[in-house]
Amino acid sequence: MVTGDWYKFPDREQCFELRTLRAGHFVLLKPGSLHGMMNATDSDIHLLMFGGYD
Repeated sequence: MVTGDWYKFPDREQCFELRTLRAGHFVLLKPGSLHGMMNATDSDIHLLMFGGYD
């Protein structure tokens, strides 16, 4: 999964983070944050997504 947004810290800049997710992992995304997911295996995956509006 790729997550992130552009933010400049006093000592560095951050834009994107690459996370390897496994079965049972949970990811919380902030509203408006950029995100994407890719299945890099030959196996099917199950993905549960939910969200709401403020």
